[in-house]
Amino acid sequence: MIMRWWSCTYNNEAHQLILQVIPIFICWNLWKNRCAVKYGGKQSNMTRLKHLVILDRFKLLQTKFPYIS
Repeated sequence: MIMRWWSCTYNNEAHQLILQVIPIFICWNLWKNRCAVKYGGKQSNMTRLKHLVILDRFKLLQTKFPYIS
């Protein structure tokens, strides 16, 4: 599955950027979730984790391509 991810062809510059950064966003948000559970006394929430990855992607696209709405 990982090999398919890295060898995937992209359709445009935005798609290429998303393919490159999604693994980073997933790892970063997993790490933040782990720290919040371990040190902040919070419960793990997969729905919130998914939302944060999507939110990070949205913010990136808005920053990189402000003309896309």
